[in-house]
Amino acid sequence: MEISNAQGLGHEVTFQVADTLQLPFFDGQFGIVWSLECGKHLPDKTKFVSELVRIAAPGGTIILTTLCLGDLTPNEESLKPQERELLQSLCKSMYLLEWISCAHYAYLFKSHTMKVRKQLYIQGNSIPHANLAVLDKLIAARHELA
Repeated sequence: MEISNAQGLGHEVTFQVADTLQLPFFDGQFGIVWSLECGKHLPDKTKFVSELVRIAAPGGTIILTTLCLGDLTPNEESLKPQERELLQSLCKSMYLLEWISCAHYAYLFKSHTMKVRKQLYIQGNSIPHANLAVLDKLIAARHELA
């Protein structure tokens, strides 16, 4: 609020705490809907995406940033058991729920007839899912880092 007030925009900005799975906004209320890093904490990704789509105006833009699984390669059917175990450990230590892939998020948006104009899987400073040794060390050291 301080920044919006300092720039003379305080009358145009409000901040609310709300249930992401039952947003208190009208259908089509916003031209731009921006969800910043909350999807990973929600139990029902389908309902989450439905709410984002519901409050977006027809032709509006939805921006979603969240941790998600990288898409599997064509020769992979699922995560390897050790990757699944590591992911579950990471989720437990960070109080996160099940992750889904970028492709699955795109599927959820498309199921609402939304056009996915741009999808980025940013991994420049992140760890590829195959580099389990680094994640093992991070999980082992999590209590020291806290």
